[in-house]
Amino acid sequence: VGPGGSLNAFFFLLIGVISQRLAIH
Repeated sequence: VGPGGSLNAFFFLLIGVISQRLAIH
């Protein structure tokens, strides 16, 4: 797993946080 995998996981986590914030709004 190289930097691409890390970036993919990071974006996935970021999207999850944004989804939660949008759901709370």
